[in-house]
Amino acid sequence: MPNRAAAAVGGMPCGGSFSRSSMDRMSGPRTRWSGAFAGLAVLAFLPFAAVLRPLPLAVLGTIVIIAVVGLLRFHPLFRLWRLSLPQAVIAWSTFFATVLLAPRPPGSTLRC
Repeated sequence: MPNRAAAAVGGMPCGGSFSRSSMDRMSGPRTRWSGAFAGLAVLAFLPFAAVLRPLPLAVLGTIVIIAVVGLLRFHPLFRLWRLSLPQAVIAWSTFFATVLLAPRPPGSTLRC
């Protein structure tokens, strides 16, 4: 749905996640072909997904969290308080909205 909305207003289509963004950032791609190669890698490893079935969800979640932690940088958000209060409020609001409104599987709850 977001890609259709982006097409309607002339925006850039999106398709990714924090973990894939983290992988892209660590590998240092220079073009958008990295998304195509990531998709092909997922397709190549899909037949082996049953190997992960016995792992607890906490282990799989930890793998994703470790990949994503490298993307979080709070220093610029703190520095924004000194530079521009309105921009800081927008930045922090966006951060918290992203964390709180992220899609979750049915039946799961956010526990803080």
